[in-house]
Amino acid sequence: MITASHREGLRLSLTCIERRNEVQITRDDVLRRDLRELREGDRNPCVVISGVLHDPYTGKELPYYYRRASQIQTDHVVALGAAWRGGAYSWTPQRRLEYANDLDVLLAVDKQTNYDKSSKTADKWKPPLKSFWCEYARRYTGIKAKYALSVTPPEKEALQQMLATCPPGRPPGPTA
Repeated sequence: MITASHREGLRLSLTCIERRNEVQITRDDVLRRDLRELREGDRNPCVVISGVLHDPYTGKELPYYYRRASQIQTDHVVALGAAWRGGAYSWTPQRRLEYANDLDVLLAVDKQTNYDKSSKTADKWKPPLKSFWCEYARRYTGIKAKYALSVTPPEKEALQQMLATCPPGRPPGPTA
């Protein structure tokens, strides 16, 4: 169900895109979606000034302040390198750009954990916070399906293991 706040967020995103001359700054869109206690610019509501991230990978509470060093990075749930190996090498430059900026693919996370993950696939890396395994695997499989990216047998086995942590009654299908 689309709520008034969703419509307002969409209106703001479209306005910001227009003000950026069609060049999206996707990071602010990810921060706007993932931060709590969000504060946007008074004169420019397209800019995220501050907020707090509850990191889904570690459970850490991470503060964000505009133009200050941050422990928050934007992660591609299926990393760009993993997507390339899974079939993105055959995409057009436009399709690669769409993937790189797709909000379904992106997640604000702890910087060091993102470095540790790097371009690893699900069989080589899992979120340290086991309670996020279900959601991570749902997102990951949804992205792989949406972009028709290949899944290796070890990847499939790791994803099945993480999906097995989903609560009963909640189907373990993709969310992207």
